[in-house]
Amino acid sequence: MDKAAGTITVGAGQRLGEVYLHAWNQAQSMIAAGSCPGNGASGFHLGGGFGYYSRRFGYGSQNLVSAKAVSVDGRKLTLSETSNPSLFWAVRGGGGGQVVVYEVRIWGSAF
Repeated sequence: MDKAAGTITVGAGQRLGEVYLHAWNQAQSMIAAGSCPGNGASGFHLGGGFGYYSRRFGYGSQNLVSAKAVSVDGRKLTLSETSNPSLFWAVRGGGGGQVVVYEVRIWGSAF
């Protein structure tokens, strides 16, 4: 959790319920996500990320700030609007391939 940046870093295997709980306990915040706490972060964010709060905060993929990925040749890549922007665009809502870590915008009373 980076309160100053307003983001939370999430591992690909994290379940959304765990992320919700952590964001709330650390900063009384939430992420723009769905209503199924058992869903994994990867499937949600890289599948578009439509959820209960989408009208207010946007889709989960729209709240993705950056991602870490592994290329087919084994290179570790950072994907963001400024670093590998074409790949960043491709993973947002279009399937993720080898994405392993996500940085997601958080919302709450403190932000």
